[in-house]
Amino acid sequence: MKKLFILLSAFSLSLSAVDLTVTPRSPWKASGEKEYSVDFDGGKSWPTLQIKPATLRPNTYYRLTFEAKDSSRGEAKTQAGFQYARNGKNATQYLQWRGNLEYTPIVLYFKTGETSSANLLFNINPGPAANISVRNPALTELSAEDLKANLLSAGDFENGCNFYGFSSAYAKDLSIVPSPSFFCGEKSLKLTRKPNDTTDITTSNLPAVPGKTIKVKFWAKSAETEVPARMILDFGFPGYKPHLYRQFLFKIEPEWKEFSFSYTVPADLKTYPALTEGMVKFRIGLLKSPNAAETWFDNIEYRLE
Repeated sequence: MKKLFILLSAFSLSLSAVDLTVTPRSPWKASGEKEYSVDFDGGKSWPTLQIKPATLRPNTYYRLTFEAKDSSRGEAKTQAGFQYARNGKNATQYLQWRGNLEYTPIVLYFKTGETSSANLLFNINPGPAANISVRNPALTELSAEDLKANLLSAGDFENGCNFYGFSSAYAKDLSIVPSPSFFCGEKSLKLTRKPNDTTDITTSNLPAVPGKTIKVKFWAKSAETEVPARMILDFGFPGYKPHLYRQFLFKIEPEWKEFSFSYTVPADLKTYPALTEGMVKFRIGLLKSPNAAETWFDNIEYRLE
């Protein structure tokens, strides 16, 4: 079944792929065929790798895929900038991504504005020095049917991860580890928390179409005791008010259990103008309790119906 899904996905990508022109600006350099690298010194230089799409359509969802390698094991503050026009103004979204010691697949989503003009770039914020490499960037237009598939490309954690710490303080609480007896696969996401503390992890932007229903499913278990937790759909964007988010509370138990949540995105763009961006961040958090918490998650799905 997994092989069939991969083949069908590859066929879908081939139908709607967008031609790209990649321009490495020094100190980025071409290091192989469709491969680009930079030795980042950690300073305030913001070295840029520019990715220019040939033709895009306005108000359309796109998926950017590539593979990334990072000698700092994901500690470098790598990001993708998406430059576009919305409400008659130029805007930029910054989407975090994290590589690993070996090439890891990355998937990012964005939605064009009212014009077809858009630009993509990779850069690195000041922080840990690292050798960063990316290869095989590809851009795909998404259809309404594509949005019904699981948009978390690494939701089983066998090869990659769609989540990172909601803040730098929470980054250390997240890891990918051998699975504690989950019914399929070999790896799971592990999330820990200190006594009387909280922690929170998040995805980058995911498509959220006003009027459509978001369906989220995942499995979770704790080490020994019951752990209070929450799932948040965060629609907030800078410059928009009010801040729309939807919170779901649940409790993680010592045995694997499947959780399922749904939320219909409001269609009232006047009340919630941030929904014109058509994006949401999917967050999972462990809430405060007296005992330390040790939890695992697997087979996380996010779909639009």
